[in-house]
Amino acid sequence: MIYWVVATVPVDVLDLVRERFETVGIVRFTAAEVEVLGPESTGTASQGTAVGLGAESGSMDSVHCMRVEVAVNEEFLTPTITVLEDLTSEGKRIDFHVGELKDARRIRTGESGPEAI
Repeated sequence: MIYWVVATVPVDVLDLVRERFETVGIVRFTAAEVEVLGPESTGTASQGTAVGLGAESGSMDSVHCMRVEVAVNEEFLTPTITVLEDLTSEGKRIDFHVGELKDARRIRTGESGPEAI
């Protein structure tokens, strides 16, 4: 089985993600600058207040961050998730999603399947 992990991380956390991934054997991943759009937050999460998407302002707040994508086999899935969860528990703002991939192909070498990652 092949998995695709996509995370958004603050720009200043990317080098730390790279270092932590290397410690668990992940040496190849993709990173791209993105703007994460969402309602402008006012108050605390416990207050549940947000504005920005409503009729009052009609605008959305955006946060500049990095999108990190990595394809992993089952052996590397748990270490990948552990790295991201550990960084989150250290107070870093990281959101991630995991999905299954049917196949992976490395065009340059012609490899496919788990060998391509």
